Amino acid sequence: MGSGSPSVFKDGQLVGRLAVVRDISTRRRAETALRDTSQRLQTLIDAAPVAIIAMDEAWRVVLWNKSATRMLGWNEHEVLGQAVPTIPDHKRAEFDAAVAQNRRGVATLYETQRRRKDGTLIDVISSTAPLVDARGRVTGSMGVLVDLAEQKQLEEQLRQSQKMEAVGQLAGGIAHDFNNLLTVIGGRTYLLLTTLPEKHPGRPNVELIQETAERAAVLTRQLLAFSRKQILALQVLDLNTIVASIERILRRLIGEHIQLVIEPSATPGWVKVDPGQMEQVILNLSVNARDAMPEGGRLTIRTAHVGVAEAAARTHAEIQAGPAVLLEVRDTGIGMTDEIRTRIFEPFFTTKPAGHGTGLGLATVYGIVKQSGGTIEVLSQPGQGSTFQIYLPRVEETEATSPTDAPAPRHIGGSETILLVEDAEDVRDLARDILGLMGYNLMTASNPVEAIQVSQDHSGVIHLLLTDVVMPGMSGRQLADRLVADRPGLKVLFMSGYTDNAIVHHGVLDPGTAFVQKPFTPDSLSRKVREVLDAS
Repeated sequence: MGSGSPSVFKDGQLVGRLAVVRDISTRRRAETALRDTSQRLQTLIDAAPVAIIAMDEAWRVVLWNKSATRMLGWNEHEVLGQAVPTIPDHKRAEFDAAVAQNRRGVATLYETQRRRKDGTLIDVISSTAPLVDARGRVTGSMGVLVDLAEQKQLEEQLRQSQKMEAVGQLAGGIAHDFNNLLTVIGGRTYLLLTTLPEKHPGRPNVELIQETAERAAVLTRQLLAFSRKQILALQVLDLNTIVASIERILRRLIGEHIQLVIEPSATPGWVKVDPGQMEQVILNLSVNARDAMPEGGRLTIRTAHVGVAEAAARTHAEIQAGPAVLLEVRDTGIGMTDEIRTRIFEPFFTTKPAGHGTGLGLATVYGIVKQSGGTIEVLSQPGQGSTFQIYLPRVEETEATSPTDAPAPRHIGGSETILLVEDAEDVRDLARDILGLMGYNLMTASNPVEAIQVSQDHSGVIHLLLTDVVMPGMSGRQLADRLVADRPGLKVLFMSGYTDNAIVHHGVLDPGTAFVQKPFTPDSLSRKVREVLDAS
């Protein structure tokens, strides 16, 4: 027994030592796991896109992540152990109330403002929750701040977009009705002039009425452009070519006191636009820039290929992600305040003196760009000039088309039979009188149902259907389909004061569709009728 004791003692000593080793190993594994967990937690906290701030029970900062530094300006070494420096004076009572809630174990969530290191204020969502120990005692608070700058920007863009859409609807409706009136005024004065001798004392007054109607028609076209309800002859063209085609006009337009710099993209920028309307955009922006530089300066027109990334698509709600072509018009003029900048696209808003412009130039630009599938952004500060950036969807060169001009008719009269359908009585009577004077045989109807009945009652040939597009009960497109089915040789010419979604949906803008825009003149209507009748 005695001889075995040392062995037992030694075995016991060995067992004890093994237990100690196992305990040390377990503690080290636990410490390593704790460090790993702490490191992962710190990585997550620093990687979070929101500011995370922790405070002890004395409400001193004990944790300050990297997003807090990016958002608020202070780094962690400046704030650790200090009272929270971000509370503006006018939000102190609100913060103290949230602290009181946390001390009672209640979380808070509210929208507020926080002060940055540079003194500026930012809008944030503040979410706080109490930190408690194992015994349930509140030992501090954890706060999360979400910067609302991007959300506020998007909300403002949405409000502006909704406002512009509402104004556009109003402008389009006014322009549509006004176009009918101008069609009658312009057409009747034209017919009156054809009966007045050159020396008639009343002729100057009639000519003045006609000129005034023409100027009013220009205004309605600008309103239609703003409201995106105009006809666009879309073609796939190189934006560089469009800019180059009007460079000479631009130099004369802006004057010698302004330096014009053209910076085209290295490769063609193919876009699908109406070339005439896009020229109007560049001209209007250039005139606006010229007026902002009365003492001279530099006007830069640049085109470039850009990839509108998802981030940009989020910032600018109406830009679709994907390849785009940028048209940038930049001046070194007087610039604009934020208040002016947010209103510049509104119809009739202008900062120019009375009698200098209509206030429709930039509204026209806005409408053309939007109707072309693009978007426009404005960067400006007082005294630092203005930059207009237009993003247009980029298309493939293979889609490029060359405009084909139809041969002009050798005469504008005829003897064919025309079925005229127009719900506005004055416009209907005018078109009837114009075409009647040209020798055509006219049948008229005030609505589609009446037109169908007239067609059924007429046993002879009807060569042309001349119809308004938007009418009660049935559209011009539907009427044309109905009559063409009964009369396969019938040709169709549409007319309208504007083009809204109904027109697009009914196929009036399909390639090859014959269309005459109101307000038309007797000459333009007669030529278009002859062109359609002579088409193969």
